[in-house]
Amino acid sequence: MKSTHRLQPFLFLFSLFFSKFFCSQNVSLSPAGYNYYTPLTINNQPFKVIVDTGNSASLLVAYPSTALPIYNLSKSGPPCFSLSEDGFYVNFLSLSKNKSFTCPNEYGDIKISGADTQGNYTYFLKFKPQNPSLNNWTAANGDIGLAYCGQGLNCKPSIFQSLLLNETTTLTEYELFGNTSYIAPVLNSTTEPLVVGLDFQGSKGGNMQMGEIDPLYQKKLVWAPIQTSTPLYQQVEIQNLNICNINLFANWSYTWPVIVDTGSSCLSLPQEMFTSFVDWYNNSEVTSADQLPAFSFSLSDVTSASQQHMNQFFVPLSTLLLPNSTHIGSTGGPSVVVGGVKYSLCVVRGSPITTNNIDGTLSTPLITLGSMVLQSIYFTADYTSGHVGFASKLSDEKQQYFASSASYSQCYPPASCIGQQKYVYNYNKCTVPSCSHYFFTTVDSTTQSCKYSNGALGVGFTFIGLIVLIEVSAFFIMQRTTYEFILSEDDGGDPIHQQQKSEQLSKIDFVSRIVGKGLCYVVDGFIIHILRASQRAFQNI
Repeated sequence: MKSTHRLQPFLFLFSLFFSKFFCSQNVSLSPAGYNYYTPLTINNQPFKVIVDTGNSASLLVAYPSTALPIYNLSKSGPPCFSLSEDGFYVNFLSLSKNKSFTCPNEYGDIKISGADTQGNYTYFLKFKPQNPSLNNWTAANGDIGLAYCGQGLNCKPSIFQSLLLNETTTLTEYELFGNTSYIAPVLNSTTEPLVVGLDFQGSKGGNMQMGEIDPLYQKKLVWAPIQTSTPLYQQVEIQNLNICNINLFANWSYTWPVIVDTGSSCLSLPQEMFTSFVDWYNNSEVTSADQLPAFSFSLSDVTSASQQHMNQFFVPLSTLLLPNSTHIGSTGGPSVVVGGVKYSLCVVRGSPITTNNIDGTLSTPLITLGSMVLQSIYFTADYTSGHVGFASKLSDEKQQYFASSASYSQCYPPASCIGQQKYVYNYNKCTVPSCSHYFFTTVDSTTQSCKYSNGALGVGFTFIGLIVLIEVSAFFIMQRTTYEFILSEDDGGDPIHQQQKSEQLSKIDFVSRIVGKGLCYVVDGFIIHILRASQRAFQNI
């Protein structure tokens, strides 16, 4: 017993070294268009797979040979798998067997650097992106999902999670997620196997840390929890999304859900927020990309007081510039001219918020942070505690600049409203006065106020005067006939005779009586309407 006890410190150090040596890997990433791939082998066969946090934990690789003894190629068949990237689809074309289109599931030994596991993967013929100028994956021949398995409590760890564990396991997703008795949360340690870090560096490639966090960013990390108990993607809530010191969440919500999708390239915003950005951003020509402003935001539900001062992240527009030949479609952001060269902004218009769901509630389209956004932010995910971490990659000087008003030179000032116009903060516009709600009024284009139309006003007064004259005449005729009835009272007080005589004397003729009565109702209703309209106009002043 004593000798075993003496060996425990040595065994602990040995196991820690063993875990660190085999579970911690710093893997180089190479650019595939605006995304990134890593080398991977399956049964010693090499592949280059896109690291894709927007893929729900699938491993897809192209068939390594054109000669297929079992599966027949199908160039025109439907895709066996599709990924939505930047509003476009990347279709993985099928392999067919017995005239049925399918992607075959295989089982083999899978390795990334020193991490290995055994599990299922899927063959496909080739992928065909709908937008090859943006999602240019020709340098790669596969895609690996860094998300969760997405099937709730009955999930087994994904291929990527198994690679992080560096061994096969029978643990379910529930047993992995949030089970601090199995692996302590990464918030208090840097040696946890179920953590991954991504450092994208544009055309230089990048790095992926498996089982560790890059020490360069470890002290700058801000951690936030994933918002669901059985997550599918790396999804968190952000707050205070700003551009030009304008909060794009202004009239919608205090926070908004964000998904980190490294298979996409751009920043995707819900339609109304995209429109707000376009209306505030002045895309006039600049001499240097450093003059462009930056998006900024902070993570929600950050509980650590020591991290609050670091909880502001900037995404400069200069890091979202694409060659003008890059096709983004009608959903793309405004063009930018920098030093005489025209660029497109990798900002995409997503679905509208105001679209009603089946249950009558408003939709909540996600904000997507693509690979170009992560050039400014170091990203890490802890699969055990269910947290994601962000660390700014900008220098302190750059962050101070983007936080100051000096970076707002390419922003429009607030619109100046005149007259009866109303200011709309979201879209930096003034509304046209609602003069059509009132009789005889039109909009004065100079003063932007409601004014009376002289011709319509004259016709209106003439009509009112005529009606008043008719009603006054009818009133005096009625008074006169009633007076004559009183003077001719000689019936001895017989009530029946009184009523008959009253009807005879008070009725000039049947038509006049009906017309007069109708005109009285019309005039009274018209006057009541004018009074109510005047009251509303007075309240709106």
